[in-house]
Amino acid sequence: MNQPVSNEELVALALDELDPARRSEVQAQVAASPEAARTLASVKLAVQTMRTDDSVAPPAEVVQRVLGLMRTEAPASPSLMDIASRVADHVQEYLCRLVRDTMADPALAGFRGTTESRHLSFECDIAEIDIQVSPNGNDSRRIIRGQVAPLNDDIVARIAWRSTLTGSPEQEVAADSSGVFVLECPVGVYELSACVGASVVRIPPINVA
Repeated sequence: MNQPVSNEELVALALDELDPARRSEVQAQVAASPEAARTLASVKLAVQTMRTDDSVAPPAEVVQRVLGLMRTEAPASPSLMDIASRVADHVQEYLCRLVRDTMADPALAGFRGTTESRHLSFECDIAEIDIQVSPNGNDSRRIIRGQVAPLNDDIVARIAWRSTLTGSPEQEVAADSSGVFVLECPVGVYELSACVGASVVRIPPINVA
């Protein structure tokens, strides 16, 4: 019986790193599975995008087409962080630092919102991130509104988030042309990441309480 193809093997095949002894079997299974073929095509496109010289910005329609392909993938497909970790030589990662948290400073509790909302600001060498955490009428869930603002002309491509407590799979939400995004999540601790140009920006885990 053929061994099922894993997402790790699809990434390795896209990067031309798959063991030759396994390559032909994986290629045969991909050829017989439309879902695996779509995933492989998406991974190849993501890798090509990350490896492309970003000194010249791609046309907006190309960026939107790539993002459309990435966003339609099933949750089991390799995530942005998974692919980035495999092409680390071509992707630079930045960890943002916290510069403002209204929960830690009651004097700022009313800053840009109601007293029920919490505001956090982060910054790194290539971007600034502003986040607002608000209740949504359900004691066990919260709404996160945020904006990723690049310090240059880079495009904010994808926003990814996952729980650091439950180890849940990474999820993604779309950002608009200004880098604004909205997501709803249960109370918990979360890590957020964003693809900014050819780099990945992360913020430290935040307690969404």
